[in-house]
Amino acid sequence: MAQDVVTAREVAAPAEVSLQFQDAELICEAVNDALQFHGFHRALYSEPTQSLLRLAWAVASHKHSRQVTVYHLGYALVCQHPTVGKELAECLRCDAESFAVGCILRLLPLGLSISNTAIVRPSVDAARWLGEAGVLAQQRDEQNELQPEDLVRAVRENTIPHSVRVQLRTAARLGGARRDAVLGPRPVQSPLLAPSSPREIIKQMEEVEKGRALAGPTDELTNLVELLEEFEQRHNADVADQKQALARIEAMIGEGAAPTEQRALHIDDILNKLGKIDHRVGALDDALPRPLSTVRLAAAIVAVLTLGVAVGLTLTLLPPGLRISQFVSVSAK
Repeated sequence: MAQDVVTAREVAAPAEVSLQFQDAELICEAVNDALQFHGFHRALYSEPTQSLLRLAWAVASHKHSRQVTVYHLGYALVCQHPTVGKELAECLRCDAESFAVGCILRLLPLGLSISNTAIVRPSVDAARWLGEAGVLAQQRDEQNELQPEDLVRAVRENTIPHSVRVQLRTAARLGGARRDAVLGPRPVQSPLLAPSSPREIIKQMEEVEKGRALAGPTDELTNLVELLEEFEQRHNADVADQKQALARIEAMIGEGAAPTEQRALHIDDILNKLGKIDHRVGALDDALPRPLSTVRLAAAIVAVLTLGVAVGLTLTLLPPGLRISQFVSVSAK
C-alpha cells in the first residue's frame, strides 16, 4: 500500500519563530474575489471570522502552501474557536484534536509556494465552503456578517459541495486513525485542549510532522479509505465538469435556436410572397390575347403568297392597251 507521499521536514524552529499574520482586509478582499469568481455574493466578515482567516493564511504561509485549502480553514477553526471547532468535529464523528491532526497531515504534502508573503485566493473548495457559509449568513435579517458558526452550519445542513465534505471527512478519519501513532497515546484523563497561541500552534504542527515520520506508513485500512475517497472525489469532479459542459452546450444551442427559427419563418414568408407573385403573373398571362398558332400563321402566309402570284400572272396576260382600272372594274362586274 502507498505510504505518505512526503517525508517530514526538519522544521525544529527556534523559540523566536512565530506565525506571520497578514492584513485581514487584504485577505477578505482576496476571499471575496474568489467568491465572486465562483458565483457567490461578496460577504461581510465578523471579527472572529477575520481572525480565523488570518490564522489560516498564517498557517499556509508558515508551511509554504500554495493556497489556503479546506484543511487550513478546518485547522484554524479548531484552534481559533475551540467550541465551534468541537461542533465541526462532532459533525464529522471525531474529536477536535484528531480532526486537527488530520488537517495537519493533509496540508503537509501540499506544494510549495513561490512567495511566502503574497496573499492569493483560497482553493476552489475552500472558496465554496466559505461561499455556502456566506449564503447562510446573508439569510439572516440582521447581523448577516459571516460567523465561524456559519461554516459549521453549512456542514451540518449539508449545503457544502460533496468535494468539500469528502476532504473534511478524510481529515477526520485520518486524524482518528493516526493521532495516537503520531503524537503518542493520550492520557485517559487528559483534556482535549486546542493550541491557543501561535507558539503552541507551531509546536503542534512540528510534533505532528515529526511524529508522522517516526510512525511510519499508515495502516492498510487507512490507505484504502483515502484511496477510495480520493477516487470518489475525482469521479464526482469529472461528473460535475461533464454536467457543466453539457449545460453550456445546451445553453449555446438554446441561444442559437431562436435566430434559426426566425430565419426559417422569414424564408417561409419570402416563399409565400414569391408564390403569390407567380400566381398574379399567371393570371395576367391568361388575360392577354393569345398569339396565332403555327398552323394558322402558315396558312395565312400561303394564302397571301397565292393571291400575290395570281395577281401577278393576271397583270402579265392583260392586253397592252387595257388599263388596270378598267380591268378592276370589269372584274368587279
